Amino acid sequence: MTPLLQQFIAEGRELLEKSGAGILVLEKDPADNRTINEVFRALHTLKGSSGLFDPEFAFLTKVAHAGEDLLSEARNGRQPFSHDMADALLATMDLLNQWLDAIERDQQLPSDAAQRGESLAATLRGLMAGANKEAPTTKSTPEAEKEEEWLNELPATLFTPLYAAHLQEDTLVTVVSYQPDSGCFFMGEDPLFTLSQVPELVSFILMPTVAWNCGGEFDPFDCRLHFYVISTAPRQQVAELFQYVEQQVKISHLPVQRLLNNRQMVSRELLIQVLKEQKEVLDMPMTPAEWVHVFPSTIQILRYTLSQYMPAILGSLDVAVKQSEKEKGFAPLRCFMENLSLTDKPPQPAKREGGEVAAETGDKGAIRTLKVDNSRIDRLMELAGELVVAKNAMPYLAQMALHNYGAKDLSSRIMESYGQMNRLVEEVQSSILQVRMLPVGTVFQRFPRLVRDTSRKLDKQVRLVMEGEETEADKNIIEILSEPLIHLVRNSLDHGLEAPDERLNNGKQPQGEIRLVARQESDRVVIEVRDDGRGVDPQRVKSKALAKGLITRETHDAMSDHDAVQLIFAPGFSTAEQVSDLSGRGVGMDAVRAAVSAVGGVVTLESQKGVGSMIRLELPMTMAVTRVMLVEEGGSLYGVPLDQVAETVRIPAHTIHRIHNKESIILRERVLPLFRLGRLLGQQVKEEEGIELSVLVVRAAGHLFGLVVGGFQKGVDIVLKPLEGILAGVAGFNGAALLGNGRVLLVLNLKELIGRG
Repeated sequence: MTPLLQQFIAEGRELLEKSGAGILVLEKDPADNRTINEVFRALHTLKGSSGLFDPEFAFLTKVAHAGEDLLSEARNGRQPFSHDMADALLATMDLLNQWLDAIERDQQLPSDAAQRGESLAATLRGLMAGANKEAPTTKSTPEAEKEEEWLNELPATLFTPLYAAHLQEDTLVTVVSYQPDSGCFFMGEDPLFTLSQVPELVSFILMPTVAWNCGGEFDPFDCRLHFYVISTAPRQQVAELFQYVEQQVKISHLPVQRLLNNRQMVSRELLIQVLKEQKEVLDMPMTPAEWVHVFPSTIQILRYTLSQYMPAILGSLDVAVKQSEKEKGFAPLRCFMENLSLTDKPPQPAKREGGEVAAETGDKGAIRTLKVDNSRIDRLMELAGELVVAKNAMPYLAQMALHNYGAKDLSSRIMESYGQMNRLVEEVQSSILQVRMLPVGTVFQRFPRLVRDTSRKLDKQVRLVMEGEETEADKNIIEILSEPLIHLVRNSLDHGLEAPDERLNNGKQPQGEIRLVARQESDRVVIEVRDDGRGVDPQRVKSKALAKGLITRETHDAMSDHDAVQLIFAPGFSTAEQVSDLSGRGVGMDAVRAAVSAVGGVVTLESQKGVGSMIRLELPMTMAVTRVMLVEEGGSLYGVPLDQVAETVRIPAHTIHRIHNKESIILRERVLPLFRLGRLLGQQVKEEEGIELSVLVVRAAGHLFGLVVGGFQKGVDIVLKPLEGILAGVAGFNGAALLGNGRVLLVLNLKELIGRG
């Protein structure tokens, strides 16, 4: 895939994303002129960019153009923005996104692009006010002829491609004369870019309005150009491109034969003369520095001239150009020209190829954003991780120098270097993490569309409120958030919010509310999904769980309402009476918890029957570099994520209490369940009296617990890697890391360990 195509795909997705969000805004406020202009410009830009790849992506261009035309109707006040218009435009965004995926995957549009593109373009144009009511006319009136007198002033070279294109005599063409204001650049206008957007372009030339001034008198910001264009597109389509500069443009729409009357094609002799002059240029002796300046202009003249008259030999020209570039000389081109026959029959019309018109304006130093492939950022993060491992080796070297060799001075110097390296590595990590950080809004922005479509499907009235969209997290966390949030929002729409009639009967407003809230708490990202719906009925949940065999009758009778509500996270559990494309399959909430837990996150649920529900996701800011506390148990070292450690204490063994064969301690007048790490890991544990126990007070599953370990060590930075191979299915571990002394450290998943304890 070429860099240009990669850039088109990336920018196309951004434009479609912006367009989709804008359409949802317009559906609520059709009079929002700023938004409709933004969406119009986005589609206009996408259409123009896709035109660079015609004819391969011609149907993409056609659909984008039809959407742009429909928006133009609403933008110019010819018809109001309606729900039907929003539906059609959103369908356009969906289709264009699918096509961009196909282009990225296959470098081409799907096989059904023609059928789907034609159908959608027809739907879009069918929604336009007065569609198909005005047929183009070829009748000529004295008034029209008077208006078109300016056509006699057009330069003859503009008409040459019309002969080569072999258009039918009655083919209607649109002719444009465009003379930009001399100060157009200062008004933010780009005439060349505007002309590059003209659809179905046949001919295009530019001419100076006055003689060029040379030397110090030349003003590069003074536009002194006159543009002439011939297109086979309808007049209205072409006129819309120039609607902001109407006073600088003349446009006519007439049959090609009328336009060509009394015009003469540039002669074959002129072609021969141009090529002979280029031969003379190629024969001139030149220094390498002169060649660098002359070569591009010579190639441009040859390619333009031959593309108009002898397109069949353009391939041979390209071969000669590449060889000349390789040799840094004109010899291959000179050979090409000597073999060129200038007495061939007039050339056949060539298939029109897409082209690119590029204009570079403004200060190059004004660029403030650099787009970098994700893989390069990931590679930087991997290298930062390797630096962490290398840094962690230095304290071990210092200890070795001190204890094994008695080199106290050397040990001190190593630790001094370690301090400097630790500071630099932390800065590198922080800088790379900042590059990887994305706002939560990149996930939130898909939900207005999801809520709109789903609520209409369910015939519910829903208002979506989003807060804290600027909250940032590592891109890997943001990517993981997407699927769980989709499940949660759809559950709120399907299960949580009532139908309007039911809400009215319950004394509520007919329109329900879903609120997405994001914020940062310490080094964690918290996402909350709230709704003001019917809430979770704990009795109904317990009955369903009992019927599905997920709990026993004894558990059913003893279970509290809070614990009953948590059963919705059980695998296979669903309260839906019927299976639909939204719910009822028994998957979703357990998948949410599994996905969040896999990255060290926590999911909690609070619900009140008849009032609403709130599901809280709490995730780490990043998974790239993790700070853990080292603990000993059974002669081995393990890591405990530091953000789960509340404190470390030592307690006498005799202060442990046993309730129903479960151990607990009282810490600051609070009862904490107590677990022994060795026992959780399946090891034999001796319970000795009269000794002090090392207890780690940890947070897991939203509660505080005491964890008895063999001993504490320091905290270290690690690069956590997932367990692979036969170890991938081992429960109770988040992953493994390599310590500075070469030892492998297993990092504990406290939630899983305590859950099975």
